[in-house]
Amino acid sequence: AKATDAYELARKKVSVFINASEPKEIVFTRNATEAINLVAYSWGLANLKSGDE
Repeated sequence: AKATDAYELARKKVSVFINASEPKEIVFTRNATEAINLVAYSWGLANLKSGDE
């Protein structure tokens, strides 16, 4: 519970710092590669259809 509370406090502080609408919009990743892959995957799910190249 202590680690979770610290994690959520960090998420809240970052959301205030970057003026995010809500703390739940903040996603922490291990590194830049993981972050880029997450964005690419999420974008692909929302924008690509079967047969797209």
